[in-house]
Amino acid sequence: DGSVPSIQPLGTYNVEQEDFEEINKVYHCDVCQRDLMGLSQYKNHLKGKKHMQMAKQKFPTDTNFSIVLQGIDGSKRIDSLRMLKNSFEKPLTEIINIVDNVPCEIATFKSKNRAENIKKCLGKHGISLDIREIKISKCD
Repeated sequence: DGSVPSIQPLGTYNVEQEDFEEINKVYHCDVCQRDLMGLSQYKNHLKGKKHMQMAKQKFPTDTNFSIVLQGIDGSKRIDSLRMLKNSFEKPLTEIINIVDNVPCEIATFKSKNRAENIKKCLGKHGISLDIREIKISKCD
């Protein structure tokens, strides 16, 4: 037909020998028992949903959420001590010790929502808390 194509041909891509070897290297995922070609495919696999599910099944973890007292409003010390004592059901002497040694863990919870709700509620009263995630691997 003799017409000129409307699209330009793709440019050439020069692959260095190292890149070529990296692309053709086989990586093995011990969790899924799969072989993957190249580092990029392997990294994508590790981020994938199926790999994550398999890893959770093979290596379960319990997650706790630690509440760490960062400080209290000094002008409301007595009210803050009373509120912490009632919120965490701890003796007043223990609460005073925690407040005097900030940052200090005050409690742990299984539920992240519960920890966040406590942080939010106590934050309104000048009590500064931090939440830290603790992952504990189960041993068989």
